[in-house]
Amino acid sequence: MKVIRTKKEERLENLESEEFYFILFKGALMPNNTRYKRIIMFKDVFYVENENESKEYKDIYFILEIKELLKNNLEKIENMDKRKSGKIEYPKSSYANIFHAKINEKIYSVDRNMCNEDEMKEYDSFLQEIFKILGIEDENKNQLPELINAWRNKKDSESFTKVIEQVKRTNFYCPVMVNDNDKKMIATIRNSNGDSLLLAFTSKVEAQKWNRDLNIKYEIYNFNKYADILLETTNINKGFVIDPFGANLALDKKIIRDIKNIN
Repeated sequence: MKVIRTKKEERLENLESEEFYFILFKGALMPNNTRYKRIIMFKDVFYVENENESKEYKDIYFILEIKELLKNNLEKIENMDKRKSGKIEYPKSSYANIFHAKINEKIYSVDRNMCNEDEMKEYDSFLQEIFKILGIEDENKNQLPELINAWRNKKDSESFTKVIEQVKRTNFYCPVMVNDNDKKMIATIRNSNGDSLLLAFTSKVEAQKWNRDLNIKYEIYNFNKYADILLETTNINKGFVIDPFGANLALDKKIIRDIKNIN
């Protein structure tokens, strides 16, 4: 049976013939994860994709804007390019934060996880500019931290209701580890009372405030996933904490059970 390839797929397989391209992978590729983004841009067309769909655009204005942004940041991009190989390397895992670009006859390949702290800030700033130009919502602009801070200032039930509603909609970064028996375990943290809490981060930026170890793996968990884990009778953890070094909101099992029962 003959496999019919799209024009986009053909061009991706022959990138050496393209005079310009910009390819970005950001987020975890998994079902219903709206945070996952992939941008594929050539000199005359670009695609914005997530786990469920791919949209094609032929507006040259946006392409010219991205090319100008790349040119203005070439020195920073070159410093962030640790491979210096000139070869495209696609993500080997479900989570990635990588971009590839060809401009002025030179190829750049930048993986955020290979950057130092200052370069990560440059990388994040650069991506925010990309998203701003293309009108894409950045996952780092999660509303939950702002809602938590607003509730702390007002201390009213309406603000807390907004927090809970956003908690139920948010996909969190959950750090997972494998023990000596190859059993997957979720990383925990203890509060001032010595209680053990599961960790839930609204962004990788918040996660790195806890631990900058690049070998730590993160999975995307929603509220229901945390609730199912915590409400198991054998689970000794007292709840989960959102952004412990940022917004720092802890939800205990009683609140979690009440929210779960309302759903």
